Amino acid sequence: MNKVYELTELWNNSVKGEEQSFGLLHKSLYPYLFNYVVKRIKDEDVADDLLEDLFVESWQNKLQIGSIADVKAYFHTSVRSMIINYVTSQQIEAALTKQ
Repeated sequence: MNKVYELTELWNNSVKGEEQSFGLLHKSLYPYLFNYVVKRIKDEDVADDLLEDLFVESWQNKLQIGSIADVKAYFHTSVRSMIINYVTSQQIEAALTKQ
């Protein structure tokens, strides 16, 4: 079974409420996403927190998200957006602290 198909199946089963499939999806994607986040923000604790938020929000909103053609790309794009939001908020906080 190819990886894209496997991830799509895991996501589709997750949308149906199968927690075990979501756990396997998490296990498959987490190492890649964690490395991606750590390379960008250089903080493992923040990376772990962002990914926890990503997976919790994905599970909670799975019905609204629905079918995903490329699950890895979807999660990659989602966490990239979270990184941008995090970095922006840190820059704003630093600017406000200097005032």
